[in-house]
Amino acid sequence: FDSGRKLFPLLNRRARACPQGMAEVYMSLLDHIDDAGYDVISRRVSLGRRAKLMLVAKLWLRSRIPVFR
Repeated sequence: FDSGRKLFPLLNRRARACPQGMAEVYMSLLDHIDDAGYDVISRRVSLGRRAKLMLVAKLWLRSRIPVFR
């Protein structure tokens, strides 16, 4: 993820919104998997409604305010 994120500035602002959003979602899921002790067999790991809303708000702000990166 870190090496891929370094490429985001090479994309124009509109084109980078989707890969940035997906990277944020996947990083959040990986954090939840880590918190669950990597046990993804006995229970499903997902983002809750609040986490999804916060993520969308953060991404929207990032797309509108250049300083919020």
